[in-house]
Amino acid sequence: MPALFHNLADAADYLSEAPGIMDSFGDFSSKSTPWFYSLNPHLAGGVGRPKQFSSWEHWHRFSMNQKLYLCRQAGLKSNAIAENSDTLNELREAWAAWPAGYYVVNWATTTEHGSTCNIFLGECLTLCGYEHQAQHGGKYLSAQSYWQNHNRGFVHEVAKRPGNIKRGMIMSYNYGAGTFHLEVITSGAVGEPHLWGLYSSPEKTTFKSRGGGRGNDTFGFTQDGVERQGGLGRSLSDSQLKIFRLNH
Repeated sequence: MPALFHNLADAADYLSEAPGIMDSFGDFSSKSTPWFYSLNPHLAGGVGRPKQFSSWEHWHRFSMNQKLYLCRQAGLKSNAIAENSDTLNELREAWAAWPAGYYVVNWATTTEHGSTCNIFLGECLTLCGYEHQAQHGGKYLSAQSYWQNHNRGFVHEVAKRPGNIKRGMIMSYNYGAGTFHLEVITSGAVGEPHLWGLYSSPEKTTFKSRGGGRGNDTFGFTQDGVERQGGLGRSLSDSQLKIFRLNH
């Protein structure tokens, strides 16, 4: 797809507000659904919304993943479809509700290449015209691959100094035990927040970022895409943090 943004942070801001996408990431991460919404037409297991759906003849032409998604959205069992007018109307309602321009990507479950932090970053890269560099074999590059500097073809590690931190860079974090995380930096270096973010310290030791793979808050709302400042993984003194910029 053509680039819509020139800066990853602008893409992250857009993606975080795109209707339904963050919720789909959360549902996929929790394994409530085997799919998520994407703006990338090149991912393995991805299908677009069928152009027409007014008859069972159209239904029989759909791919298996299109059928599975529509059945799930309509609350129907894909292996027990009764071809009558009521069922057709239910499926057509699910089809009509499928957001235009969204692809449904069925990866069945979370994997090394399917955690939603790297999906969030991959979608942002897609919106900036890097959809081919950001994926391998139809899946987005893993969080671990960034940390281990396997993606030098299009990202370059920068020193963690306040003057180096720019909006649109990528943070990579190593939690240990083989667990890694990615986010898009949405500010330059700023002070550490205090008193629930009411004010920040004058020393520029941290930054703001958006990302996926965060789970829900205590009220059940997804934290994917929410801009955060400071805290674990956003301190420039943290030895488990790496910062990357795009090469071009």
